[in-house]
Amino acid sequence: MEKELKLKKTQYIKESNGWLRALNELRIENTRLKDRLSEAISGNVSLDFVEQAEHFQQRFIENDQVVDLLRHDVNAFLYKLTEQKMKGVAEHQCVTLAKDIEQLIFEFNKMKISFLNFLISNEPG
Repeated sequence: MEKELKLKKTQYIKESNGWLRALNELRIENTRLKDRLSEAISGNVSLDFVEQAEHFQQRFIENDQVVDLLRHDVNAFLYKLTEQKMKGVAEHQCVTLAKDIEQLIFEFNKMKISFLNFLISNEPG
């Protein structure tokens, strides 16, 4: 029984570290998109373009906030695992975190595609 618990704990730690890497990659990609937005808006652009750019800027800020919250949740989960404070809730919390991160990645990719299409459709010439 104890060996099984150690195995699950090791599995949860491995999965949590993977989530932290994925969240870090999302943060880096979000920064790249913000940089592209900054470059795009630095030229001579229409009011409509600025309004749409503001919409994407707000979404980038929201993504940063969600990534920060999920990083906090994953780190709290890891802390509980290492401090032996997980009394039967680890599996439920692991499933919840996995779903939340999967949803974030899905939504981020949809937003990224929308943003890149916005940039392409507004290229000069």
